[in-house]
Amino acid sequence: MQKLLVLFLVALMILAACGGHTTVPTITTEVTVSHLTDEEYNRVGTHGIDNPSKEDFRKFSLKFVMPYRDKLSNRQFDFPGDWRDIINSIDDEDRYWYGSGGHELENKNRGAVYFKDFVFYARGLSDDDIVDAFDSAVVYASWDTNSGEEEQMEHVVGELIEFE
Repeated sequence: MQKLLVLFLVALMILAACGGHTTVPTITTEVTVSHLTDEEYNRVGTHGIDNPSKEDFRKFSLKFVMPYRDKLSNRQFDFPGDWRDIINSIDDEDRYWYGSGGHELENKNRGAVYFKDFVFYARGLSDDDIVDAFDSAVVYASWDTNSGEEEQMEHVVGELIEFE
C-alpha cells in the first residue's frame, strides 16, 4: 500500500512540474482587409485619381493580443516598422493613404495589445497581390516561462489576412 502511495505522489509531482513548465499564452493575431464603409470613404481624399470610387480603396486592420500571465517574464514584441513601405512595395505606386495605430503593453487587465489600421489605394490589385505584399511582414513575440525557458512565436502577416 505504501509503494502505491509513493508511486502516486511521484506521478503527481511529475504532472505538477510539467504543468508549470508549459506556460504558453494564447496569442491572437487577427488581420483583415475590408472594403470601406460610406463614412470611411467620405474621409478619403481622392484628389489626383481619375474617376475615383469607394471600391478603389481598402482598409487593412491588424490586432495582436497576448493576454497577461503572471508566470511569464521578459516579454518582447516586434512588429513591421513601416506599413507604408510594405503596401507601396506591390508596384512602387504610392498606395498608403492614411492610418493609425498604437499599443498597450503589460496591462494586467488586457495584457499586451497592438493594433494598426490604414486605408490604401487598391485599384488594380488582386487579393493575391495584397497577400504577397505582406508575406515579408512578420509579427514576433518572445517570453520566458516561469522555469526560465525562452519561448517564441512568429506570424507571417500575409498568411493571416482574411478578406471581408
